[in-house]
Amino acid sequence: MSERNNTRLAPETIALLPRDYDEIANHLRFNSCAVVGNSGYMKMAKFGKAINAHNLVLRLNQSPTKPTFSEFVGTKTSIRLINSMWSNRYASDKYFGKLPLERNLTLMVSRTGGDVYDNIVQYMAKKRPDVKVLLINSRMVSKARALLKQYRIRLCKAGYGGYKGGISPTSGFVASYFLRSICERLSLYGLGTVDVPDVPYHYFLGTIGSRTGPTSVHSFDAESQLLDQLGFQNEIEQCKYIVEKLVPADGQVVSRLRSNFTSLARPEYHNELCGWNICKRRSYRKFRRRVKGPKRVSYSDCKNIMFGHDPDDDDVEDDNFIYGE
Repeated sequence: MSERNNTRLAPETIALLPRDYDEIANHLRFNSCAVVGNSGYMKMAKFGKAINAHNLVLRLNQSPTKPTFSEFVGTKTSIRLINSMWSNRYASDKYFGKLPLERNLTLMVSRTGGDVYDNIVQYMAKKRPDVKVLLINSRMVSKARALLKQYRIRLCKAGYGGYKGGISPTSGFVASYFLRSICERLSLYGLGTVDVPDVPYHYFLGTIGSRTGPTSVHSFDAESQLLDQLGFQNEIEQCKYIVEKLVPADGQVVSRLRSNFTSLARPEYHNELCGWNICKRRSYRKFRRRVKGPKRVSYSDCKNIMFGHDPDDDDVEDDNFIYGE
């Protein structure tokens, strides 16, 4: 068995794992989730407060949230999805204290073997026992890859493409595929491509692990096309930097949040209000202060806008509120 496919775990690692699926699932059901990618266009729109309003925020690898970047990418971090290279670095004394590791964080290890997982589980148990470490099943990655591959085939048959790069899904795409199964509503930030020249590859150039360009194993254009389509079909909220009012093409539907609050898609906001979780009391008050002009929305309407139905939410009151002072 190859090292990469070796998922056998040491007994001391098994003792640290959750007892069963229910123990994991009880902590992994959320109303509003965000995946925060690392694209350089994140510094072109101040998504930070909208990102922090979500119930769960997933970030990729070592992406920083220090004050230099917080207004653009937020600070809240619930999960970090890390690949094999960053799993090794997070379990190394050389990097300990230099990489972001938030309190009560969950590290989700992807595309790695059992020996690497053993190492990081035992390392965190000693250094940071508040940090949980989970391993994403390789079948989750395989399913995300299959979805991307089939979509590219359909695009090709329809006369679109071809798209450069391989069929290996990015960590952001895998994260989106995973969270779609545990979140009522999913907003994506910093994933996909934008039609703006000279956008850097990472928003955190000059910090540990930053890169200036993509690798050939991924097809960012194909992924972006698929994620945009899911956004048009209201399966997800695809939040990008925009320079003019978002107008859907024929046959496309902009997500319920944006189509119901079309006045908020003005260029001066640069789409920074996209994905805001307005069904939380604290969040909607912050949201209200940022939006000019009256707009009455009941909480029941709010839930219908964001979720398409009325999920149980103890933090929601059935009352009216006004956007704007």
